[in-house]
Amino acid sequence: PRSTPSNSSAASDVYKRQIKGEYSRVSFLLDQAGKNLMEFGKVIYEKKSSLESLQDFSETIFQLEELITTNEFLGDYEPMVVYQMGYKIEKLHHLAATLTSLLADQEFERARLYLRILLTELEELRSLVLE
Repeated sequence: PRSTPSNSSAASDVYKRQIKGEYSRVSFLLDQAGKNLMEFGKVIYEKKSSLESLQDFSETIFQLEELITTNEFLGDYEPMVVYQMGYKIEKLHHLAATLTSLLADQEFERARLYLRILLTELEELRSLVLE
């Protein structure tokens, strides 16, 4: 005879699917943020001051922050890793704001430097979240 899963086993399976879905969503948002920055990088290297891609990046980071800071998602991480994630997200917000100011002043060389830093920070956040 086939056994039916217990309630706790079924609940555990549902929880695992929810967490897997959240990881997938975070992974998607990290990819989207990277694409936004790459589009923005093209704009900087053409010495244009369009901020649309940077605004898209900032919105994506806000979505990431909201998703990452849910208790269900963070339950699988050590407290220090959770702290590092929060720090990286704050740093991304700050760097994006600085980039906006640099472009307003048409400081394209410094903007390129900050873009590289942003990409590095985003990759480090990706490593924290997905590994």
